[in-house]
Amino acid sequence: MSRPFLLGRSGAGKTSNILDEIRSKLAEDPEGNPIIYLVPDQMTFLSEYKLIKTPGLAGMIRTQVFSFSRLAWRVLQETGGMSRLHLDSVGVNMLIRKIMDDKKEELKMFRRSADKQGFIAQMELMLAEFKQYCIQPDDIQNYLAETSQTGSGIQDKLHDLELVYQAFEDEMVNKYLDSEDYFTLLIEKMPESSYIRNADIYIDGFYSLTPQELLIVEEMMKLCRSVTVSLTLDQPYRQYAPDDLQLFRQTGNLYHHIYQAGLRNGIPISEDRILKGTERFGKSPGLNHLETYFAIRPAQTFEQSPDVTIAQAVNRRAEVEGVARDILSLVRQKQHRFRDIAILVRNGEAYADILQTVFRDYQIPLFVDSKRTMLNHPLIELIRSTLEIINGYWRYEPVFRAIKTELLFPLQKNHDRMREQVDKLENYVLARGIKGSRWTSRDRWTYRRFRGLELEDRNQTDKEMKLEQELNEMKQLFTEPILKLSKRVKKGC
Repeated sequence: MSRPFLLGRSGAGKTSNILDEIRSKLAEDPEGNPIIYLVPDQMTFLSEYKLIKTPGLAGMIRTQVFSFSRLAWRVLQETGGMSRLHLDSVGVNMLIRKIMDDKKEELKMFRRSADKQGFIAQMELMLAEFKQYCIQPDDIQNYLAETSQTGSGIQDKLHDLELVYQAFEDEMVNKYLDSEDYFTLLIEKMPESSYIRNADIYIDGFYSLTPQELLIVEEMMKLCRSVTVSLTLDQPYRQYAPDDLQLFRQTGNLYHHIYQAGLRNGIPISEDRILKGTERFGKSPGLNHLETYFAIRPAQTFEQSPDVTIAQAVNRRAEVEGVARDILSLVRQKQHRFRDIAILVRNGEAYADILQTVFRDYQIPLFVDSKRTMLNHPLIELIRSTLEIINGYWRYEPVFRAIKTELLFPLQKNHDRMREQVDKLENYVLARGIKGSRWTSRDRWTYRRFRGLELEDRNQTDKEMKLEQELNEMKQLFTEPILKLSKRVKKGC
């Protein structure tokens, strides 16, 4: 049972080497022992896509691309352990809120903070981190007993954290599972899994692992047929961990921890495979030079024409517009495709709106790879606003929040024209103070433009009659589905 490391600097071809090895095994024996390709969550789709697109590959049922969480789900399906209810983030927040309310009198530091916005979410992150780093409530209690700084702020915080953590574990035991509990259960159940025992495992794309994930890797090394770990690293660190100033310190520490775990358990580890060269940058001498000499001082001069451009801009919008012009130049003059171009930013939240606005103006298709809250999604907003309309006397704010989701617009209507009509409807409602029964009654709304007291009795003009008809049609269009829902809700109650 080999336990090799596959090492190499960035672009050396580690991932390509692993994928080629998996492809050759699939070609030789499509129905052989399981092959598990373990990668971070964000790599799973792309890695599976690369395998599926292999020319001449008839199938890949033998190979599975997993993240740690999906691997836990697969093993627990086989061995059991899925009977407990899974608590998602919302459920965990509700449980923490209940614990904070129950223990409020015993809290020292968090008694006043417990009701502040965002506190429960931060507490959830803290408890998740405790579990990821294998810290138990007893560990916190032992640390408190060993330290003598009684009465200090850190003591009070640790007291409250231990209190909440212990109560949280008591509530969860034998009833619920959260995301981190799956990893603990996976470690317990892996020896019972024939799927794991017969598998060849490739681990790729990780720069660091939590202690919980390291325990999973350690268990794999004990049980599986073979485990290959790919790391972005220029040299092995078997005896000593790398210095803090080393460029590859993170992956060097990961290598050292895995290697030492193998020694502790008497697991034979074969010679490391170290890939030389930079396969990825073969066509770009400038990037190749940058990767090779990035951490070397004094800096090495590159004499040829570079492939790296450093530009300054007066603000973010000017910066993004410069990028947009360069992208159009690449597509129009050098026959690149939009799908071949990626934009990496350090602070995605600061750039997301500007990128979308500028790229829309330049007619450049854009996909922003970020999670967005569902709270402001039009469908969620429609549901929230509609329920508020039913329970809130048809006030202006929820009515127009629901209308402006545009989900009440007829499909066959022109949306630009509908938006203009909604603006007129909103102006009329604000001017007349319309709410409550004036929305739900069958009485028609009237419209007459006010031109002075002496013209109060004049007849409506054709333009005013047309606008009045339009306003009443819009009223009926938007109130009809909400009234129908209101009747069904009341009937169901």
